[in-house]
Amino acid sequence: MTATRDSGTLVRALLPHHWRLSTRLTAAMVVVLGLLLGFSFITYGQLQRQRRGDELGNATAITETVAAQIDGFLRDIESTTLAIAQGLAIQDVPLTQRTVGTPLRNVQESYGILRALFVVDLRGRVVASASGEGIGLDLSGRPYMEALRSGATSVWSGGVRGFQSGQVTIAFGRPIEGAAGRPHAYLVAAFYPPDLMLRLRQTLPQDSRITLIDRQGFVLFTSVDPNLPPSQRDLSSRPNVRQALAGEVVRVLGAGVPSTGEPRYGALVPIRATGWVVAFTRPLAPLEHDLRVIALRQAGGAAVAVLLAGFIFLMITRRVIRPLEGLAASADAIARGERPSLPEVKGPVEVVQLTAGMRAMSQAVADREDTLRFLGEASRELSSSLDDEAILRNLSHLAVPRMADWCVIYLVHEDGTVRRLEIAHADPAKLALVRRFAGQDSSDPRHPHPVLQAIATGKSQLMTEIPEAVLRGAARSEEQYQLVQELGFKSAMIVPIIMRGQAMGAIAFASAESGRRYEQADLVVAEGLAHRTALAVTNARMYAHQRSIAETLQRSLLRKELPQLPAMSVAARYLPARPGVEVGGDWYDVFLLPDTRIGMVMGDVAGRGLEAASVMGEIQHALRAYALEGHPPGVVLSRLNRLLELKEMATVLYLVFDPDSWSVRFANAGHPPPLVISPVGQAALLEGGAPPLGSSPLTVYGEHIAAIAPGATIILFTDGLVEVRGESLDAGLARLVAAASTHARDDLEMLLDRLLSQVGSDSPADDVALLAVRAAPLNPASLALRLPAAPGSLPVLRHTLGRWLAQAGAGESDIYEISVACAEAYTNSIEHAYRAADAQVEIEANLVDGEVDITIHDRGKWREPRGEHRGRGLALMRGLMEDVQVARTDQGTTVHMRRRLRREART
Repeated sequence: MTATRDSGTLVRALLPHHWRLSTRLTAAMVVVLGLLLGFSFITYGQLQRQRRGDELGNATAITETVAAQIDGFLRDIESTTLAIAQGLAIQDVPLTQRTVGTPLRNVQESYGILRALFVVDLRGRVVASASGEGIGLDLSGRPYMEALRSGATSVWSGGVRGFQSGQVTIAFGRPIEGAAGRPHAYLVAAFYPPDLMLRLRQTLPQDSRITLIDRQGFVLFTSVDPNLPPSQRDLSSRPNVRQALAGEVVRVLGAGVPSTGEPRYGALVPIRATGWVVAFTRPLAPLEHDLRVIALRQAGGAAVAVLLAGFIFLMITRRVIRPLEGLAASADAIARGERPSLPEVKGPVEVVQLTAGMRAMSQAVADREDTLRFLGEASRELSSSLDDEAILRNLSHLAVPRMADWCVIYLVHEDGTVRRLEIAHADPAKLALVRRFAGQDSSDPRHPHPVLQAIATGKSQLMTEIPEAVLRGAARSEEQYQLVQELGFKSAMIVPIIMRGQAMGAIAFASAESGRRYEQADLVVAEGLAHRTALAVTNARMYAHQRSIAETLQRSLLRKELPQLPAMSVAARYLPARPGVEVGGDWYDVFLLPDTRIGMVMGDVAGRGLEAASVMGEIQHALRAYALEGHPPGVVLSRLNRLLELKEMATVLYLVFDPDSWSVRFANAGHPPPLVISPVGQAALLEGGAPPLGSSPLTVYGEHIAAIAPGATIILFTDGLVEVRGESLDAGLARLVAAASTHARDDLEMLLDRLLSQVGSDSPADDVALLAVRAAPLNPASLALRLPAAPGSLPVLRHTLGRWLAQAGAGESDIYEISVACAEAYTNSIEHAYRAADAQVEIEANLVDGEVDITIHDRGKWREPRGEHRGRGLALMRGLMEDVQVARTDQGTTVHMRRRLRREART
């Protein structure tokens, strides 16, 4: 405001005072339009730079995603080789092609992208391989073999040339330890970088280029030229490559992009697992071209708009200002007399007419001001509520007595019937009489009720004098007619309330004891009031509709079915805010991580309505994706913080429960602390947190670890449960802890209901969400699982079965062999029993007198093995278990396996 006022003063100071009004306005318009045009070009230049930065940020995000995928693949190789090495270590057999060749081949075929998997003896010679080739090959000169033989526990190679293929190959090796903990052989897995990178390349834009660089700055792969000669693969001298190899994310723009000579933009991101670097770039020329085209197009449009606006302004100045100058001269002559009243003037007829006209105009202005003031008050009163019927009731009392002695509001039902909603009069004693009179329709079809006519036609009705026929027709009996006569109705207006082109009701104004006679001007005011009423009712109904949509969206994003977890109970509640308050962004989630830990999430997005619900869905899906990638809670919240824009803010609590160690690890971004209730009824809050997400991009989210007792209950909640206006948050938290301690032994569903009734409110001012998990130790005698028929469920099966067997006293060899047999049976159910559809596999295990009895049942139709070298799963199961029975029926396939635990393990 200050800048605008100062610029206006400057313009007036620069313009000569003797100029006419039209000339002064034209000059001022030219100056202002020039300033606006210059400001537009400056602003658009800033927008161009911002967009270029946004594109560079998007490229950096894509590069980080690719790096995370490569990192996950490499860590998967590390974990897979670790499992194979441990499995080979516990087998008391010589490591030869005959003994381990088949298992290596099965692992390589199931993995897909591995090019080689082989066992090397301590001298560095290959003794077994997945393909059966290369036996006796001497690898002792390879750098990674030298590192393994020097005592390294695991090692990644750089780019090396394959002996047979000659291609650049990546190898990973780790020792196979013997009984004394010393290596007696080495396990090496190898793959070709192009196989991995070309698979990732399919998900990237067509014009992008991707390059993989090892720790020495050597190009392992580049999509610019997959067959790049060795002389051009060394990028270790490039500053940005060295900076990325040092662990930094490096953005590149223009020149200096690895393996390409054209100007490009993108980023170099380090890969955590190996210290490699992945580079992702896109050509800069199309981006610059698009920015130039947009700049020219918008600049031209802005220039045309400014010129057109100037031409229109000049035309208006010529056609409006000149008549205004003549009127101003006349008004100045009148203003020299006494004001505000104009005296009676005798003289020429023109002077009399002018004076009378000015007097009438003055009175009309006063009446208009009163009318506008009344309509303004009516608008404020109508907008004070979001209940459509309350708005109409307020209107009836607002109109009495300023517009009418009587005001009746009629409303159309969804079935088309009309009912009287409200009636108002200044004298409460007369309301009983008029309520006996005012009906919903006319009983005499020869005299249709005026209200019904107004609603049917959508046109207002003005009755300066109410005809006798209308009064007679509106009465349903002689008694009612006598009441009409007693009330003394004189004049009336009936105005329909039009909403979206259709009458939703009508307003009837009537005068009686005041003797007022309505005219056309009164009808205009009444129609204006009806229009404002229609807008207020429309807004109220739109608000109710949007609130319903937001609540429906929010509920649709919440989990409809909570996961069924072994030896665990899960319950949740969501209670929206009271009517009249938009729903917020409260949400919860609970999911099973691949290692059978339990992820629990509770969040609250700042703001309300559809925007908060949509941001909630974005955070919910992003958090689950980060969590399922295996990131710890602190890293997950840090990534979410970078995902949010600065204008968005949310509180999130992410907690991971580990049933193996009976501990929880959590990170808290400004959310109320989690509540833990011990089996004996002691409730406590787990403190520790950081600012909300979106508050600062520099926030670092730490993690907190706490031990819990078996059978404890973990409860996450939003602040709507404990916040009370005028009361400190600590008082609400203390109330929650006391209620939780009192009802700790209730089942989860009843516990949550009691917390809502005793801590919260039946009509909360904010949304309330609750999530509870209660875990107990696995039953040592039996285990029952029901898992989806998908490869992702295999880690859950192995981990849960291993935990149950360990709890039952099984040794490591028993656990490994039984888990492998069950996993093979489970994999067969996935591959042979079901097609691409949702299905489940049931697993039941029992331990009786040291003997493990396991049944795996599917409900699909068995299919024959697909591909070559398949169908060895049954032989593997029979080799690992003492008894294996397979029964196939129309209802599915059942695999029944038995095995007695080794005596030393049971002891």
